[in-house]
Amino acid sequence: MNNVIEAARTALHTEYQTVSAALKAFPRGPLGLTPDSVKASAEWKAAKRASDAAFAALRRFNATYKPEGR
Repeated sequence: MNNVIEAARTALHTEYQTVSAALKAFPRGPLGLTPDSVKASAEWKAAKRASDAAFAALRRFNATYKPEGR
């Protein structure tokens, strides 16, 4: 059972890393902040929604199945 849980956690974490990397690919200003003009684009909004959804899924999973040793 633990292997199944860890496999699911790994899959969710990998998904989050993938969509997070896509969000980080957008241009940033000198202070590392995403400019409002970029945030207004449909592409950035879609990437942000995907990142938020993946993070929420990982957080829900970890709340239910606490990682061992933590």
